[in-house]
Amino acid sequence: MGWRDEVEARIAEMENYRLLQQEARRSARSIGGPEAEHLEAQVENVIRKVSKRVNDLRASLEKRPRVTPPGRVRSTAARRNQTGA
Repeated sequence: MGWRDEVEARIAEMENYRLLQQEARRSARSIGGPEAEHLEAQVENVIRKVSKRVNDLRASLEKRPRVTPPGRVRSTAARRNQTGA
């Protein structure tokens, strides 16, 4: 497993965690009251942090293109360019 696969797996984990937190926020909102409002604010802060981290990880994937090992050809078009066809 390469670093890109590991980053993509981590993004998926964090997105699942964010979904769980969003459900917790909805539950707190439905309960109401000052304690629920406090809990909702805490959960929203966690969701914001997780969302930022997910966005940062996605950006890191976009900045670093996939590298093809030497001697391997990426696509049919690249292969045609290499052979002059």
